[in-house]
Amino acid sequence: MDFYKERRGKFSDDVEMRKHWMKDGKVVIALKVERPRESGYTEELCIVDPEEGTVGLPSVFERSRWAQ
Repeated sequence: MDFYKERRGKFSDDVEMRKHWMKDGKVVIALKVERPRESGYTEELCIVDPEEGTVGLPSVFERSRWAQ
């Protein structure tokens, strides 16, 4: 969650993990992001590559590749 806040979010955002799955050898984590003073929430993805030891946030154009 901290990784998302450092890269894209605001530290006042409430971020929690909703679900996860494997795709192309990577762990895809769906994050629920709630922002203060905004109604509802957005869902963001975080991609973890266990072999490389990296974490990434796909762009809007890459999201469909990682969808469940």
